Amino acid sequence: MYDWPEAKADNDSFWLSVREPLTNVIDDLPSGLEQIAGQLLEAHWQKPNLLFSQSCWGPLKVGGLDYLEPLAQPCYSKYQGGNGSMYRSAIIARDGITVDVPTHRGPTDLDGLLENRRLGYNHPTSLSGIVSLADDLQEELKNLQDYGVITGSHRQSIKMVAEGAIDLAAIDCRSWAMAQNYEPSCKSCKVIGWTSERVGLPYVTSRHTEPQVKAALRDALFAIGCYEELPLS
Repeated sequence: MYDWPEAKADNDSFWLSVREPLTNVIDDLPSGLEQIAGQLLEAHWQKPNLLFSQSCWGPLKVGGLDYLEPLAQPCYSKYQGGNGSMYRSAIIARDGITVDVPTHRGPTDLDGLLENRRLGYNHPTSLSGIVSLADDLQEELKNLQDYGVITGSHRQSIKMVAEGAIDLAAIDCRSWAMAQNYEPSCKSCKVIGWTSERVGLPYVTSRHTEPQVKAALRDALFAIGCYEELPLS
């Protein structure tokens, strides 16, 4: 899910740390991670031979759990807005007062957030991009989807806010941290709020993966600091 081209080396290094303990259990392990375009993710996740991937709890909750099995939760603590297996979304705009991450688990004050602002969101089922925002605003998800515009990715949402095509977007905290390293347009955006803490994006495998392989994957992920899989709250 965080496979920006600039982050490929870091992602491949992460995979090697997961891969190493698996070599005695699984034959023909790939040496690197495959990069999947956003519009192809659904087909990628539904592959019966899918060994390892990452998904959002939004798509998982609306059908993804039929063919994907969560393995473990990554740690988000090194990102502003992350707290162990929990994460927040940074709410970005071109104008406004920069807001710090709250010390409580709930959102920052979101009163009047959508007033005279056009919302963009990466995908209609994205927990970080729209579902968490709808929950925090106590707004019907369908109403918020209809109100906004689909951008296709968090990175594109950032670009569109910077360019003025949209006024507001919720960007998960890890993607926002990546943008500050790799996406120049984020310099034109301010964090004007934060959503509540939600369970982060789990690592997943196909439900067809053999039980001993699932167990080996979980052990490898726990060994590098991941958390037990948590249900969506």
